[in-house]
Amino acid sequence: MLGQTHRLAGIAAGIALASELNIIPVQRPFAFAGVIGVSVMGSLMPDADQPNSTIGRRLFILWLPLYILRVIIRIIAFFAPSMKNVSRGLAHRGISHSPWFWAVFGVGMWCIPWFRGDGIIYFYAFFTGIATHLVLDYLTGGIPLLPLSLKRIHPPIVFKTKGYFEFLTSSILGLWIVFRVLCYLGMRPTIRQVLTTLLRYV
Repeated sequence: MLGQTHRLAGIAAGIALASELNIIPVQRPFAFAGVIGVSVMGSLMPDADQPNSTIGRRLFILWLPLYILRVIIRIIAFFAPSMKNVSRGLAHRGISHSPWFWAVFGVGMWCIPWFRGDGIIYFYAFFTGIATHLVLDYLTGGIPLLPLSLKRIHPPIVFKTKGYFEFLTSSILGLWIVFRVLCYLGMRPTIRQVLTTLLRYV
């Protein structure tokens, strides 16, 4: 999936999570914006292993350590061919796209007391965003279940990145976000009236 589609998924997930946690923008605007912002960050994080990704271009510190590790492993693999699989496992859609990697990462974050207290909503937001990324990439090419695994799991039908499925997904997400924003602006009755009028002509 493209970065813009992952961003839309992160925004939609953040809005849905804020609604589930009863975080109303009028009452808690900073918390509402924070949940969406962290969710968007999470939705882009798995692609931080690529320098040319949406988040990689802005935060080089995220991909630089992995890039250095790749170079070291490739040098070792030149002398020890058995390490080639490890090198491939560090490639894009490798370790950073493994659900088990993020599960371990989440346990590490949970050990920080703040994330079990005031920061718990941002903990949820971050991993909700990551979940949207992994699901979308699972549908478009597959993801490795285990870190460093070369085998990708995917559904029976795999959709193409930049194809009709991505266009449809991004369109639905965009329309849903607009709908939720209009609802927050108090326009739900107007939307219901418009939809009712349109259905009469269907």
